[in-house]
Amino acid sequence: MYRIGSLFSGIGGLELGLERSGLGKTVWYSEINQTSVAVYASHWDVPNLGDITEIDWSDVSPVDMVCGGFPCQPFSEIGKGQGIHDKRWLWSYIHDCLVTLRPRWIVLENVRGLLFKTHRAAAFDPLCDDLRGMGYSIAYGIYGASDVGAPHPRKRVLIVATQLPNRLPADENLRLEIPAEWVNLHRPLLRTPLGQDEPRYHRRERFWNVYERLIWTSEWITPYLPAIHHWEQLMEEPIPPFVRPDGMANIEVIRWMMGFPPNWIPQPYLPKRNHQYGNAVVPQLAERLGEYILRHERNSRQLGSILA
Repeated sequence: MYRIGSLFSGIGGLELGLERSGLGKTVWYSEINQTSVAVYASHWDVPNLGDITEIDWSDVSPVDMVCGGFPCQPFSEIGKGQGIHDKRWLWSYIHDCLVTLRPRWIVLENVRGLLFKTHRAAAFDPLCDDLRGMGYSIAYGIYGASDVGAPHPRKRVLIVATQLPNRLPADENLRLEIPAEWVNLHRPLLRTPLGQDEPRYHRRERFWNVYERLIWTSEWITPYLPAIHHWEQLMEEPIPPFVRPDGMANIEVIRWMMGFPPNWIPQPYLPKRNHQYGNAVVPQLAERLGEYILRHERNSRQLGSILA
């Protein structure tokens, strides 16, 4: 099994999915948000290396894979779009990690804005050039949460790189094998939850405004029911009630939409759940990535036996 090292770990959606695929086990992570650290530590008893800008990678145990959803704010469609001029563009520190540890596989995730014209030339293309310069072959593509059945789109850029002799397909050709019955073809889809610090409340109704629209009434929700029922079947869990008995929003709805098991975030950290879930990777998508990597490993072994 692979030893997995995680960067910008959040609450562990990427690692949860990769481990579900049977790929391996997480052995260390790097995260500075204290709420995320507390949640992560409740599921993985592994060391936190802390701030990526302060890590001496020569002191870190090697791993077979480095994965991470690096900060998306520089490229987010709802952000300022500062790109590489944003202080949260931390590729140089990721690069230092990869040069030193030389993992067999790399998995990176970010918002699709990374591929917008301006950001692509300044950030994405140099990132890929650096990986190729280290001897990695690359595959990448845009996948959404609805591609694995979720009732919302959440489009993300996925980048996979490897040093295997059996090289990955040509760039922009990441082809995940997703069962046809998983893909959520229902329209309309709910809007993707945002990683806001706190939920917003309507002054009168006290209902949570998740998508800039307020009232979760049966009339409003009806068009979305096919997409919701599809995810209920895949999750093997009905959608939680939208409103708690006290009239406040039930943020477990966001946990369910993002594909996490019940009560993934422990009780003491409930006030930050919206932020944590909204910034997470949908585990089911990460699971498909793990299966993609395992297929290429098998193909590489087969190629090696043929050439031997």
